Amino acid sequence: MRMPKPWFRQANQTWYVCIGGKQIKLGKNKDAAHRKFKAMTREGVEPGDYTVRQVLQAYWKWAKKNLAASTCENRKLILDSFSKAISPSLKADSLKPLHVQKWLDANDKVKVHRKGKLIVTDKDVSPTTVGDYITFLKGVMNWAAGMGYVESNPLAGMRKPTPRKREFFLPIDAWPRLFVAATDQ
Repeated sequence: MRMPKPWFRQANQTWYVCIGGKQIKLGKNKDAAHRKFKAMTREGVEPGDYTVRQVLQAYWKWAKKNLAASTCENRKLILDSFSKAISPSLKADSLKPLHVQKWLDANDKVKVHRKGKLIVTDKDVSPTTVGDYITFLKGVMNWAAGMGYVESNPLAGMRKPTPRKREFFLPIDAWPRLFVAATDQ
């Protein structure tokens, strides 16, 4: 059996490898493409073989080592909640924005509290919070694409709601006290 090797497609300036009759995109940079290919052959696993849950677990292991504890605290809750909401057999390459939207709809009153707890509110989670959750999951899948778990981010095209603006206006009678309290120009 012939050993697959990366090859360059001139038309789109991209490196590929053909494994099992499937063309797998490795990327535009030659060195990065060869590193990705070596990693695939070393592990014996190619992109598309990982489930979403495996990707989330791998991201969590990486995050614990590379991110601040306070950052990980909040992200763990989101990862756990999303992981429980999806099928254990769902392949990471098959993840679609509809899976994320279904999870968001089921948790439309749940948000991460600053103290690292999931809390249920009596009102809908704001569009800003929903956008933050989508941004985080898109970031996880970008990480997965960069690490070779998926060929490309399956959530890349997912749209986020328009965030709310926080506006607070000082009443005009408070202005003189504010100017007195200001210590410089």
